[in-house]
Amino acid sequence: MDIRTQQQLLTAHSIAEMMVKCQCELSKLIKDMEPGMNRDPENSPEYKVQWNVQERLIKVTAFEYPPKLKVHPDNMNLPNRKHKTSYQVVRERWYNLIMNALQMLPHEFHLPMENVLIWISFWFPRNATINIDNFNLKFINDAIVYSNIYTDDHFRNMMMVVRGDYDQNNPRTEVMITEKRNHMLSIHQNLLSCFS
Repeated sequence: MDIRTQQQLLTAHSIAEMMVKCQCELSKLIKDMEPGMNRDPENSPEYKVQWNVQERLIKVTAFEYPPKLKVHPDNMNLPNRKHKTSYQVVRERWYNLIMNALQMLPHEFHLPMENVLIWISFWFPRNATINIDNFNLKFINDAIVYSNIYTDDHFRNMMMVVRGDYDQNNPRTEVMITEKRNHMLSIHQNLLSCFS
């Protein structure tokens, strides 16, 4: 790789890192500017958690959404770096966001869950063409596993649905977790039967 290409990669890396840091800083500023919001976990401006013990359903709403995958160039997660990369900053942000919300679940919510369905909805602030598969889901899913909501994200234990929508006044990420994976499997079977 020639010097010019290396410089271009460093510039792209720096811009991507600055974009992620700006998103994190904006999120902090918005949180601090929320009028009348307490700083306790039950009234957090960053997230809201709801649950239904009988239905085995959890819903976490984060009042932001993760950055696109392309803001993390391939060299962003290298070991032996003096400072955190943008990848590490965003990973830590989403781990904390999801894990703090899930700590609020009551003890009668017997965990871990088995055969889960994860339904992630991104609500964007503008009605534009946005590719939802470009957003980083790994941090959300890993935080759920680390919170012991389900044992692992092996394909035999979980299924995921991702969708996008538009809400100009309330952009957010909604994560619903349920043991009702069999409902999705029956829908899948019905779809497959259309081809037989």
